[in-house]
Amino acid sequence: MEGMEGTYGAFIKCINEKGDIGSFLPPQYDLNGQQYTPESFASYMQENGEIEIEVDAITVDEGSQKLASTILKKWKPSKQIFGLGPPDKAMLVVEKHLNWFVDGKLSKTISLADQEAIHRQLTNTEAEYIPDLVGPSLGTQSLGKLQSTSQLEELYRSYLACINERTLATDWDKFVQPQVTYKGTPLTLDIYRQNMQGVLTAIPDLFVDLHTIIADEKTQRVAVRLEATGTVPSSLAGVESTGTQGKFAEHLTYQIVDGKISRAWSIADWGSNEKIVSK
Repeated sequence: MEGMEGTYGAFIKCINEKGDIGSFLPPQYDLNGQQYTPESFASYMQENGEIEIEVDAITVDEGSQKLASTILKKWKPSKQIFGLGPPDKAMLVVEKHLNWFVDGKLSKTISLADQEAIHRQLTNTEAEYIPDLVGPSLGTQSLGKLQSTSQLEELYRSYLACINERTLATDWDKFVQPQVTYKGTPLTLDIYRQNMQGVLTAIPDLFVDLHTIIADEKTQRVAVRLEATGTVPSSLAGVESTGTQGKFAEHLTYQIVDGKISRAWSIADWGSNEKIVSK
């Protein structure tokens, strides 16, 4: 294993073994907009409690020096989270990270955690949590006609344009397989489209911006960060509507098969709802 994927794997191993992470980070590392030195980041990790990380899936674009990761974190916090806890036992948490590399070092990360799962485990220690993991990449024979990095990016940008331009009735089947799985739930193309159309009907001013895209030609996966704006009704979001626009973020990983979306995994920011932003 070489390049960014090898470096990232070694970085995660170093965290698990509580080793010296200085060789993996530049003098200033940006994590969710907060600046850390290697020393202050090591202290931050220690202050967060007991952590063991397993890398579930990697999406790599060597050309742009970006890497997306889905990780499963076994975490026993040392302090309260959301005003709850700390728990008596470790929780399982799925996170989706977007990572930027400069000169072979991890320079920036934007992460989202499955906060709904965290809250559920904190409020009910007996709750069963089955993480929606991406898992191993599909074999070449299962991927159909392979797309180049640029083709994968263009496919996704066109899919997102279909949502923003409200052309689902005519264009949806250009981007989605007849059967698609979203967050572990199998859906037909029509049900998937109806779900999205329902969101657009509820939030007429919804606009979804593509913040970051990472396309992996080898695995035929696309990882993205979406930032959506729209006036959210209380009936949809579960919060009081102010009549003003809100902003919501989501990290998704898509499996592309034969040039169309066949599966999607999603984590949305806390306080939003998976129905709010584009799937």
